[in-house]
Amino acid sequence: MATHSIEIKGSNTTNGKLILYDNGIRLPDDGSSEAEVGDEINWTISDPNVFSFRIEKKDNSQNIWKTLHHPPSHHTKNGGGRVGGKWAAGKKYRYTIHWKISETDPEKHFDPIISIRPRSSFTEKLIIGTLVTGILAFLSISFYQEFLRKNKK
Repeated sequence: MATHSIEIKGSNTTNGKLILYDNGIRLPDDGSSEAEVGDEINWTISDPNVFSFRIEKKDNSQNIWKTLHHPPSHHTKNGGGRVGGKWAAGKKYRYTIHWKISETDPEKHFDPIISIRPRSSFTEKLIIGTLVTGILAFLSISFYQEFLRKNKK
């Protein structure tokens, strides 16, 4: 399980767009990101022009949250939640970040998406690791046999 620290690092007061970073890596202009089942996602403000924000699920979206640390109706300076169980895998969370540049400013809106990947189980990782190790061992033996065959002449 990973933690995604999504920072609001830039804003455009004309069109409402935000510049978002996930663990220091800039997200695409549409703010789309990915997470796995069980991941923690936290939003914070790093842009001095953004006073506060709130997150709201869009009507056409599916709920992905096991827990959510901020009420959607209240503005905050940080918030987050934990992505739910296996039922959340493969879903897309369409949401709106409503943000303000001051307490009295009207809200601006930005609409990113979080795509949820299924989390790989320990068994899957073990099987993949075993297969890769087997393939590498087979290739090593094959190359070694070829090396011996060429050097025998």
